[in-house]
Amino acid sequence: MNAADIWRSTDIPNLHGVDVPMEQRIEYNHILENAFRVANDTDQKLQMVVAVLQKEDIVRKLIAIVSFFFLYIYLFF
Repeated sequence: MNAADIWRSTDIPNLHGVDVPMEQRIEYNHILENAFRVANDTDQKLQMVVAVLQKEDIVRKLIAIVSFFFLYIYLFF
């Protein structure tokens, strides 16, 4: 299974938006911004991660997670 197959296997059409109450919106946005920074940092350092891990299946899963997160941010924010 390659990275494209992992990406296609995520069930994007079945995802639903999340309603966050106003009193929790600041905390939610803070957590989301931190997660975005981590995903973005991981994406930028992916070549180094591949060289260090040297395990193709773990790298594929990491790519799928980062890609999924970027898509989630794009679709819902």
